[in-house]
Amino acid sequence: MKTKAIFLAAALCCCTFTGRAQMNMMDYFTNPNWHECETEMENAIVLNQEKGAPNVRYSHDVTYTESFGQELKLQILTPDRGEKPCPVIVYIQGSAWMKQNVYSNLPALARFAAKGYVIAMVEYTHSGVAPFPAPLEDVKQAIRFMRKNAEMFGADPDNLFVWGDSSGGHLSLMTALTEGLFEKDEDSDISTSVNACVAYYPVTDIISIHRDPCSASSGKEDSPEGMLLGNVDVEEHPEESAAASPVSYVSTDREIPPIMLAVGTCDHIVPFSQTELMARTLSEAGKEYVHCVLKGADHGSWEFWTDDMFSRVDSFLREHME
Repeated sequence: MKTKAIFLAAALCCCTFTGRAQMNMMDYFTNPNWHECETEMENAIVLNQEKGAPNVRYSHDVTYTESFGQELKLQILTPDRGEKPCPVIVYIQGSAWMKQNVYSNLPALARFAAKGYVIAMVEYTHSGVAPFPAPLEDVKQAIRFMRKNAEMFGADPDNLFVWGDSSGGHLSLMTALTEGLFEKDEDSDISTSVNACVAYYPVTDIISIHRDPCSASSGKEDSPEGMLLGNVDVEEHPEESAAASPVSYVSTDREIPPIMLAVGTCDHIVPFSQTELMARTLSEAGKEYVHCVLKGADHGSWEFWTDDMFSRVDSFLREHME
């Protein structure tokens, strides 16, 4: 009996405490004596934080197409910007064209989305399922999906960009450079064009990657680029290698959107020369491009995801909005 009395008293105390907590919380928001405070400490650092930064909503695993019997998904980040539609970035994650971890870059890209962009991260058919051009066709279908469903995600279909890193940088360049090519019949009335392209440390010439002494690849059947082409030695398939290489689609008489390139001087995976080759090819063809070389940066290292780099990417994209 004594034990029951103790439990009853404890329960009453908890109820009373909970009731007081709820009441005090309500009083906090309606307290007429509340006011903003000021410090009297001379050595205090008073910071005026930026106002109006939007929340970013995350739409998980949005199916955008089916390819080779598999549903392909988008990870979509949408900033709260009221009724004004936001420019769109279709982002392609690096993975050596193998199965992608589409969630790995969500934190960094959520920061960028807060600048006022809808970002759709693409899952595409990887090289273990089908060879090139399957991944490129998927990226273009993702672009069509975002244009078709722009209103649903508060997106501006007239301001659409493509951005990728590593193998994703390769596919972002291929997307920008091959309008009208490598496209499926589904929703063919919807354009796959982009306003501009951002490519971080991209592969730009399939057949020459392994020739660079700094390359991590062999170019053989089991190399990433060999698997991309269907498990072949790239040296033995020059035509297929050229067809899958962004540099093949740059010429003086071909209209292409502006391109931003970024590469680190200490890249251990994709040779620095790959980005240099792309920059030189664009320059010789008289095309608009920006070439950012990050001193000391490695493949995918932190230097590419700083506020400074994000500001540069943001400025570049805004220069090419309609």
